[in-house]
Amino acid sequence: MHARDADAGGLSGSPGTEFSFTWTIVLDTVDGTIGVTLVNREDALVLFGACTAM
Repeated sequence: MHARDADAGGLSGSPGTEFSFTWTIVLDTVDGTIGVTLVNREDALVLFGACTAM
């Protein structure tokens, strides 16, 4: 498994791989928007959203 964190201008990200999947998670720490991808040879899942206080 490979993962790392990055912080550039309010963005925090974590890419990684495990088994036959690759993922990327990016969170904007300023406004709370999030983007997630999960892919393999046959499929792709892309999610967008926002983290908000309850």
